[in-house]
Amino acid sequence: MLRYDIANGTGRLEDWREYADLLLLVALSNHNRGDHASAVGNFTLAAEMWDGMGLRDKAYRLPYGEGQAQGNANAYATYKLGLLLFAAGKLGINLQFENDVIARVWSMQNQTSGGIFTHITPDGGRGDSDTNTETTAFVILGMTSIQNRIPEFPSRVAFAMLLVVALTITALSIRFPRRKP
Repeated sequence: MLRYDIANGTGRLEDWREYADLLLLVALSNHNRGDHASAVGNFTLAAEMWDGMGLRDKAYRLPYGEGQAQGNANAYATYKLGLLLFAAGKLGINLQFENDVIARVWSMQNQTSGGIFTHITPDGGRGDSDTNTETTAFVILGMTSIQNRIPEFPSRVAFAMLLVVALTITALSIRFPRRKP
């Protein structure tokens, strides 16, 4: 069974451009639809929220936002750095501060479990946040994306599929030569 949701417009978020993760998701959507200019524009707006510690967006400033780390009025969401790296890799953009983002992400790694802590406090610590699968997965996807920076899915996959088909046809024609009537 295939399930899907259709947006009906009843839950509009008018200030979505103030959230780094939403900008990055829209940039990826723009990219997938072939709208490179909008993709880069939305990505750039999100990247400009980098303040040397994290992506300081509206959620950072909300007292209840991001499930803030206890004892801190503000905290950055670590997963957004993974999403930033993922989008950079998909869009083929080299961030000028990419090494700083990578260093910040790795500073959030739990040295015992390997997981990534969910929050970054304004002083660069983790507060009382914990590690979770979602944050760790975003970081892994982001790191993989920037390391690979390979041609887009359709061309690479199409080439691989054509290669497999060509090799299969060649192998079959050698194994089962065509018989003359």
